[in-house]
Amino acid sequence: IVVSLQDDKTKVVRTKAARHKSSGRFNIIGGAFSVSENADKFLAKLKALGYDARIIDKKLHMVSYGSFSTREEALAAMEKIRSLQSDVWLMLL
Repeated sequence: IVVSLQDDKTKVVRTKAARHKSSGRFNIIGGAFSVSENADKFLAKLKALGYDARIIDKKLHMVSYGSFSTREEALAAMEKIRSLQSDVWLMLL
């Protein structure tokens, strides 16, 4: 799935989710972009909200909300994130 952003008018609110270090194999993907500038823009938005976000694939520019060591941790975090963005998915690296 490739998402192409024009002007992103998505309303995003800060959550009280705990901050996680990006060190796990389970990544919550918020978007995959063909244009690197769009990925950078979305990455900056997530970082401003307090997520330990990163771009995990340089070809498709997949932006992760964060990574987790266990599937259970990732699913719990993804449940909270879905209140902000319903179309996130879990990726195992």
